[in-house]
Amino acid sequence: MFSIVIPIYNVEPYIERCIRSVLAQTYRNLEVILVDDCSPDDSLSLAKRVIEESGVRDMKFVYLRHEKNRGLSAARNTGIDVATGEYIYFLDSDDAITPNCIEVLAKPLSKEYYDFTIADFETRGIPKSPPKLKITGRCENVLQAKIDDLWYAMAVNKLVNLNFLRNNHLYFKEGIIHEDELWSFQLSCIAKSFYGIKEITYLYYIRGDSIMGNVDTLSWIMSRIIIGTYMWEYIDSTRLSEDTLANNFIEKFIQSGHPMFVLSRNMEGYKYYKQTRCNNHRDSRIYRHLSFASFSGFVKYSHYLMPVPIGFAFKVLLRLPFIIKDFF
Repeated sequence: MFSIVIPIYNVEPYIERCIRSVLAQTYRNLEVILVDDCSPDDSLSLAKRVIEESGVRDMKFVYLRHEKNRGLSAARNTGIDVATGEYIYFLDSDDAITPNCIEVLAKPLSKEYYDFTIADFETRGIPKSPPKLKITGRCENVLQAKIDDLWYAMAVNKLVNLNFLRNNHLYFKEGIIHEDELWSFQLSCIAKSFYGIKEITYLYYIRGDSIMGNVDTLSWIMSRIIIGTYMWEYIDSTRLSEDTLANNFIEKFIQSGHPMFVLSRNMEGYKYYKQTRCNNHRDSRIYRHLSFASFSGFVKYSHYLMPVPIGFAFKVLLRLPFIIKDFF
């Protein structure tokens, strides 16, 4: 049996589409856990009505409600705590899955064990995007595949072994945005193997009133710095503090997608760099080890050994060719 966890909050216009996609699954031995995160609308009532009117009897449905709104991470964690399936699947209530979704993800597990299986997804509501999953078949170097961007960070559309999650305390961090980034990083550090399937099994709908659709640029930048700090704390707590792959991933994550190390009229880049250095309390011995292990290590990590203004200038100097290219 597999458990599907569906957090519910203010999704009345979309929940019926989500529930009907679950009811249509070709794989029937399912436990469907609906966690109402104190939603202000009738989302859960509508979900129950759709389920009751369907007459489905070969699936198990569990209805839970938080006493107060605690966020997506808490709702997923509640699902992890109460699930009884061998594997768990996270589905957002404003999205949908294909009729063969669970069957496709379960097929590799009939032959051998994997910590998780993962398939591709299709984005709706924006122009068609390229495939997000770039690996097929068995993968045992999970973290390297994450660094190479071969599989996506979203927690959805994965069948993850439930005991593996619980034994390794892989719960979602509450109170932050982009919690999937932190969770998938932790997953990649611990997992020994996964199986990738190049087939679309998840329909991801982009809507303007979602959490993701309303995050301003500054909040997004600062959230990545905060998540990067949690990543460093995690590898320190799991004895991966000197793991080059793990540190490379965190460095790449923090620098990607925003102008943290770029000079600007108002010096926003310096402000973000100072915040990163402030949040990162790692031992300088670790950075000495990483900086002098290789030339690439020196380029990536030696700035942490310098005073903040000099470290920032060093990073800007390294990016100067890209800045000039963008300018012209």
